[in-house]
Amino acid sequence: MIRLENLQKTFVVDGRAVPALDGISLEVPAGEVFGIIGRSGAGKSTLIRMLNLLERPDSGRIFVDGHDISGLSDAALRGVRQQIGMVFQHFNLLSSRTVAQNVRLPLELTASGSRAEQDARVAELLELVGLREHRDKYPSQLSGGQKQRVGIARALANRPKLLLCDEATSALDPQTTQAILDLIADINRKLELTVVLITHEMGVIRRIADRVAVIDAGAIVEIGAVSDVFLHPQHPATQSMVAELSHADELEDSGLLASATGAVWRLTFVGATTHEPILFDTASRYGLSFSLLQGTVSRLKDLPYGQLVVEWHGEASRLAEAREGLAARDVVVEVLR
Repeated sequence: MIRLENLQKTFVVDGRAVPALDGISLEVPAGEVFGIIGRSGAGKSTLIRMLNLLERPDSGRIFVDGHDISGLSDAALRGVRQQIGMVFQHFNLLSSRTVAQNVRLPLELTASGSRAEQDARVAELLELVGLREHRDKYPSQLSGGQKQRVGIARALANRPKLLLCDEATSALDPQTTQAILDLIADINRKLELTVVLITHEMGVIRRIADRVAVIDAGAIVEIGAVSDVFLHPQHPATQSMVAELSHADELEDSGLLASATGAVWRLTFVGATTHEPILFDTASRYGLSFSLLQGTVSRLKDLPYGQLVVEWHGEASRLAEAREGLAARDVVVEVLR
């Protein structure tokens, strides 16, 4: 669906060249929810705006649905952009138009269908995003979550193949954020849309994305399945963001690791193994005792996972056997001490 080849972008600020993107290359298959995460100033907003050429690269090529759009004129881009919807952080609704009129706007601009067909499309979209009863309200009468639902409906008006989400939940409270992410995931499944979202929150990636790219200082420093990047981060930028979400640094700060007298392992497992009594089985089979120092059992989108820090006590030979036994059950063992 999307292929980027060696994108470069530099801005000039106060007479000084400031690199924004440095050799970005990646691919996003059709139907995937692809996340781009990075700190403020990392280049993620510039990158997502290049996917519909709101920002043009200095060099490199952008392919959308097999077509190179990099050199298209503004006139030629209009047709392409009808196939690319965009959801904005601050909603960007027209305050003088009702909910239904805001959703209708892209249809009016592209002269898509008759008035009756537009009415039917607006009604369909408002039903999809759960705002049928709010069609005649104005943005000032809506909550933040409702405004974003209008923004999503508007972005879908012309039946795009690609949906871009630019920090779509960062202005929302946690409960509303979850509801909006659930809506985007539902739309991805029902409409088979490709979704690219940018965020600075690893929790957003964990909840909705299939794959993720980590951007730092204008470069992609890590990319892969969310389960791999989230559970086994390699780059310092990724490790820092994951630690903030998982509270991994709290183990060190608590003193539990320093005061441990046994072997301390971090165990990571995904899928069906998450529901198995791994600790009890291991302790019973190898004659070990254990203490749970820290743990998380949750989901990465639809994939259950667990990550536990465990202190073990027992003979060295039995501990070695236990490590082999855990590995045989597809449990990743990281020795912390």
